[in-house]
Amino acid sequence: MGGTVKRVSLIMEAQTELQDSVSFYRDQAGDQLAEAFKSEVKVALQTLSEDPERSPHLRDIPELQRLLLSRFPFGLIYTNLPDEVVVIAVAHGNRFSRYWADRL
Repeated sequence: MGGTVKRVSLIMEAQTELQDSVSFYRDQAGDQLAEAFKSEVKVALQTLSEDPERSPHLRDIPELQRLLLSRFPFGLIYTNLPDEVVVIAVAHGNRFSRYWADRL
């Protein structure tokens, strides 16, 4: 960790994925699980802010990295720019298609 805290932003599509996932958990399992998901994403975003290089780069798209959530089957796909970290996808683990690759 370099000691510098970076700003983290989510592009519109990633914001929509996050909102849709929270709604899914709320609809399927109630507020408690939805809040747990939101909390875990919040911790992950804080981790990206403090230590964006902790996650591996994607082999086929080296400018992107993926931080996996521990409790939920999701990963934050992001790029670490000089002044900020930009999350381009809140991707469910079962979606291996790289559907988000054109968001760069």
